[in-house]
Parts: sequence; C-alpha cells; structure tokens
Amino acid sequence: MLGRLPKIALTAVMLAQVFSLASVAADKVKNAPLATRAPVETSDDVAAEKEWNKWLLTFENVTREIYNQRSAIIKALELKPGMDVADIGSGTGFYTLLMAKEVAPNGDIYAVDINKAFLKHIEQKAREQGVKQMHTVLCTKKSVGLPTNSIDLAFVCDTYHYLEYPKSTLISINKALRKNGKLVVVDIDRRPEKSSDWVMKNVRTGKKEFIAEIEAAGFKKVKEADFLKENFMATFVKAPAKK
Repeated sequence: MLGRLPKIALTAVMLAQVFSLASVAADKVKNAPLATRAPVETSDDVAAEKEWNKWLLTFENVTREIYNQRSAIIKALELKPGMDVADIGSGTGFYTLLMAKEVAPNGDIYAVDINKAFLKHIEQKAREQGVKQMHTVLCTKKSVGLPTNSIDLAFVCDTYHYLEYPKSTLISINKALRKNGKLVVVDIDRRPEKSSDWVMKNVRTGKKEFIAEIEAAGFKKVKEADFLKENFMATFVKAPAKK
C-alpha cells in the first residue's frame, strides 16, 4: 500500500489485519465448486462493509501510482478477448472490471480476495456495469482457491508483500495457470535510499528478494516494466520442469 494520502500508514496496517484475521474464517470454506462456495462472514468483513467508502477513497485515488497508472498497467498486461484472468487481492475491484472489458465477451475474470465485503461490492459494481463474466472467489491465506489449469493470467497488484504464506500461495497460482500462462506482479519497490519510512518498516524486503521468492516457487521472470517509479511490475511464466 503506497500513496500520499493522510493516515495511509494506518490504513495499510488495518488492511493487513483484515487480510490476516479474515483468512481464519476463509480456511473453513469447503472445496466446493466456485459457483456454490459460500463465504464465511467475520467481524472484519462487517468492519470493511461499514467503511466501504473509506476503502474506495484509499484505493481508487490518483495519488496512488498503481491507480494513476492503471491504463498503462492494463496495456502492459497484453490482454486479449477470450482470456481467463484472475485478479488476486482484488480489493475494490477497479482492476478486475478494467480487465473484464479487455477479455470480453468470452473471457472470464475472477476477483480473488480474502475479504467477503470486498467481493460483495465487486459483484454489485459488476452488475451495475453489466459485466456478466465476472466471478468472485473467497481465498485463504495459503491458496488462491482456483481450479487447476483454469486461468491464462494471474494478476497480483499491491498484494504480494501482504502474503503470509507466499510459497504456498505461489504454488496454488502455478497450478491454476494453464500452459504458457503468465503471472504479473505489481508491488512496492522498496529502496532504502528512496522509500518512505513506512515502506522501510512495513514492507518486509525489496524487489530483488521478491523476484527470487517467486522464481523459487516455479516461475521464470521474462520481463519487467520501466514506467513505474514507486512500484515494480514483473511478468513471469512457469519455469521448465527440472530434469
């Protein structure tokens, strides 16, 4: 979570707590088909519901680079009609709905999040915009909850540094990706000489280490965008199986 809004550090910490505590309830969800899976409501979901407008103002604000640069990021994804895509850590869903337009009319978009209230509002926004191929998935802290070989691209924006179990989450993403599928990660570029005090204290490591973690989980970096200043954007493919 990087931006210039007042009290943004507090907001980010609160969000991390929401993700962590809500995931306990998410672990109780059975492995039912996506269409019949029933999310478990928690007190954190209720809090997020009551403060929905605050989350909108926090996430969807031009002072945040990942929101201000959303058109450039969408273009860099190279989405095509018919692709099936997952927005992992979908939050308020602004990227979910932008990607839905790019893969329409036949591509499906999955909004994957650990917070039921966020998914509820994304569903509402999708209905208002007439987006019919959008599906919500309540994930857990260890898995994105997507079926094997179900997506062509996994998009993880401003979420990776929050993952409590990055290795198991990445393995679940790898399994969900089809052959030649891509993982695109956009996250904070933690640099001691440039990053804020909040970033240095709350983002556990830097880009180099994040990329190493991702590659160790079965991916290979194929390119990196150069238009972001506060964040990095890296694209990965499944690494060849070791002989």
